[in-house]
Amino acid sequence: MAWMRSYAGSFAGYTLIMLLLFLPYLRGEVVAPTRLGTQFGIQDTAETEPRFENAKFSDYPNAFLPEIDAFLHGRRSGRVALWTSQNQLGRPLYHVSGFSPVYLPAQLLQALTQSPERFITAWSLLLAFLSGGFILLFCRQLGLTSLAGLTSAITYAASPLLTYWLAFPMFLAAWCWGAGCAWSLRRLADRADLFSWVCLCFCTYSLLMTSYPQLTVYQAYIVGGYVIVLLLRSDREGRRVALRFAFQAGLAGLAAVVLAAPILIDLFNATLQSARLRPDNDFFLAALPHLSSLGDIGREIVLLTTPNLFGVVTRPDYPVVYNGLSLCLLTTSLIVAGVVAKVRGGRMWWIAVVLIILVATVRPLYLFGVDHLGLGLSRTNPMAMLLMPCVMLQAYAIDALEHKQVRSWRIALITGVLLLALIGGSVAYGVQQGWPILRSQLVVDVTIVLFVMGVCLRIRLATALMLACGCWLAFAVAPTLLKQRPSQMHTQSPLVEAVAMRLHDHARFAIAAPGIAALPPNFNALVGLPSVHSYDSLSSRRYQQFLRLLGGEAVTFGRWNSQIAPDYAGAAFWMSDVALVLSSVRLTDPSLTCSTQVDGIWLCDVARHMGQSLQLADRTLPRETSNADVGDPRALPSLPSRVVRDQGDAIEVAVSAASPSLLIISQQYHPDWQALALVDGLWRPAAALSVNGFFQGVMVPDHAEKIVLTFRPAARYAYLVNYVWIFFLLLLATKALLAWQSKSGHTHE
Repeated sequence: MAWMRSYAGSFAGYTLIMLLLFLPYLRGEVVAPTRLGTQFGIQDTAETEPRFENAKFSDYPNAFLPEIDAFLHGRRSGRVALWTSQNQLGRPLYHVSGFSPVYLPAQLLQALTQSPERFITAWSLLLAFLSGGFILLFCRQLGLTSLAGLTSAITYAASPLLTYWLAFPMFLAAWCWGAGCAWSLRRLADRADLFSWVCLCFCTYSLLMTSYPQLTVYQAYIVGGYVIVLLLRSDREGRRVALRFAFQAGLAGLAAVVLAAPILIDLFNATLQSARLRPDNDFFLAALPHLSSLGDIGREIVLLTTPNLFGVVTRPDYPVVYNGLSLCLLTTSLIVAGVVAKVRGGRMWWIAVVLIILVATVRPLYLFGVDHLGLGLSRTNPMAMLLMPCVMLQAYAIDALEHKQVRSWRIALITGVLLLALIGGSVAYGVQQGWPILRSQLVVDVTIVLFVMGVCLRIRLATALMLACGCWLAFAVAPTLLKQRPSQMHTQSPLVEAVAMRLHDHARFAIAAPGIAALPPNFNALVGLPSVHSYDSLSSRRYQQFLRLLGGEAVTFGRWNSQIAPDYAGAAFWMSDVALVLSSVRLTDPSLTCSTQVDGIWLCDVARHMGQSLQLADRTLPRETSNADVGDPRALPSLPSRVVRDQGDAIEVAVSAASPSLLIISQQYHPDWQALALVDGLWRPAAALSVNGFFQGVMVPDHAEKIVLTFRPAARYAYLVNYVWIFFLLLLATKALLAWQSKSGHTHE
């Protein structure tokens, strides 16, 4: 295959292969694990051509789609949406995961589509493609053969880990930008030019802005280790070379942190206000593999290498708990061949593999990392970080095998025996556990082993590798892709229509215990129905305490609340502005009227609720600067007030001009809300404070006519960073154009 003899041809081939793999999405399907039937309260989701669904990926409908929709269509006073009132009685939007237009690629994608489903499809596919592209560039920079680069790019971008989590772009971003950092670092060490520096800075910035935070920490250790390797290499060329590389790499990293600082500051502040600062050790240890017996070790090896033997891993009927922590069998096979062939290249990646396995299996070592090395942001299995080191070991193995001039039957036979023993052992383990064995996948795995043996024997080496890749992609990867047809995804239901008819003037609904499956948090935001419930890992302790007043609980350190059991006549419930309660059983509380049932769910109207704002006139109100405890405000005299403008992050309220009073907004207090009062035609600062420890309040000064509340987090400035990247793009384009013109001039001479 002559086209694989150059990196240009390999990149073209890689692009074509990825286009073929993602062809269903290019034809209009979307990355989606569900058709949203359960969320809409629709039980029958049958269709003529079934696309399987998997409720395990619940973050897709309950977190990603609502957040993207808020950035696409949410209310805002400026360029970027900053606040949503749809859940948790109001909360800041999170500008991470690549969903927010403060990140330039997201801004460009949002200019192309207004559909959250298509946005997440385009973003996930782009990250998967770039992941392999960076590996291809990395191999080129290392001087490995183009065939090694192409094969490694394919097995990285279409690895079980990336394709399993295709609907979770923040996971893909970790492996994508981690590979980008490794490539740009090597390029910077080899060629200290502006392009290398900008690429390193952008990849680091993207890692901070779009990746899952815990995976970002792991990638930082891998990339940091590679920096040490490059420094040692540069030092052999001279101390000045090493210092220059260290300065340039450090400056790029520092610039990336500064550019991401507005988002990181808000994220840090949200973490400080949450219950996620330090869960107990058991919370983190639950993510590690359980290795208490030889059978447990066997299970981990089987699932790491041959999970496809037992079913389609993304289907809900897969026989064992699985999280995508696997390597492509071709990668495993080529690493084994490299070991048998005594390939010496890539020793630093072996060190990385050993360290990762130690952290994942030695619990005291992992807990030390949790306590002191930044591994305590969230529970994540460190084995997920094996992907890049193993793919690079594969690349070195292919490069070495391709450079061998003599066929080695010994290498081929030993490799074949070891791999067939691995497959046979996996089958035996599956039979012992009662798991189904897919004969078609068994044939696929054996075929890949035979192709690898052909590579060892140098029998049409390039053809054998591409056939092995094609076999893996067509029969092991393609069936696992999560996809749905947009025309078959639910967009409305009788329940949603009935709830929408009963909610007005920003009123909310609540779900009574024991709860219902429909309209889970934060999915309700996608259909524009405000709720008191929340799905938010960083929900504030203030909100969690308030939930207890409503007879609810936020489980998993504040992550989830989907039901309450309140005193419907109590002050806390009244101030929550809940106008409708959904229940699986008919409620008999005198404060509720349950006269309508839709699809087995009772809709109970609330007799009285506060409304969006309340102005209290009592002069005896406390004058604390941080919190006003007013007890039951219904017992205090009130004045007329009215919300005249609500732009999400900016609320304007017409108030009664009287003596100093207290304005209460039925939303969660946040310290980044600031208030101004219009007094005698002039805007003056007003004190914003919490009311009853939870609600947003403003001290209204004498003779005030209006109060304007604006949400002012650090993130409001983050969109300016896009202009920095546009400037760098223009600078690089100008530099390239001048270089091309100079080269053309010399050619004509």
